[in-house]
Formats: sequence, C-alpha cells, structure tokens
Amino acid sequence: MLDLALTWTAWVDPGQWFVLLHGLRPPDRPVDAFLPRTGASWFMFAVLECAAALRWRTRPCWLSAVSAVRASDCLTDITYAVATPLPLTPAGGIALAGASAVNVWLAWFLASGHRALGTGTPPWSDPAN
Repeated sequence: MLDLALTWTAWVDPGQWFVLLHGLRPPDRPVDAFLPRTGASWFMFAVLECAAALRWRTRPCWLSAVSAVRASDCLTDITYAVATPLPLTPAGGIALAGASAVNVWLAWFLASGHRALGTGTPPWSDPAN
C-alpha cells in the first residue's frame, strides 16, 4: 500500500511530496519532474508485490522476487537524504532513513522466507507464470 501511496503522490501532486519531506514547494520543474519517473518505479514495486501476494504460497520464489526489488531500493532513500541540497523536515528525515532500514529488513525477511519454504525457479524464468 505504501508504494501505491507514493505512486499517487508522485504522479498526481509531486509538489506535495516536497512539502512533506522539505517543507517547501519544489524549486523548479526539472526537480519536480523526477518524481513522476520515480513514481513509475514505485508503481511497478506495487504490481510485483500484488503478484507475489497472490502467488507466494504455491510459488515461494515470488518472495525472492520482491526481496530483490526491496534490496534494489535499500540505498536510494538514504542517498537522497544525504545528497539533497534542500533542508529536510524532521518527518522527511525519519521517512527517508526509515524507508532504507525497512527495505533492508524486508529484503532479508523475504529472502529468508523463500529459503525456509524451499527453492524453486524464479517467476521470471517459467513461462507458465
């Protein structure tokens, strides 16, 4: 659900994302424009997570697929928090650091779940999926 909320905010009102994280509207359109692009990634995270939620009991390898997606996003939020020249609101700093920590934990948790349930072919390698 979080990925869908992020997608909605990025696509419908990217300026609100800046208000929540920085306490101000985006300084210019090029900065504002990166959010819809990022929103597309968050949307695909949500699509993959929905597919995994429906299939993981019969195909535990879907847990590894979501784990890989979460692992791919472990450094993005903390990198943004460190690299942005804009001040962060307290909520923005907590959200960015927290998102990175949650992604690390979810990547480990989902990979461990797949390992505990047994291996299988990855969902992207089986045409029956």
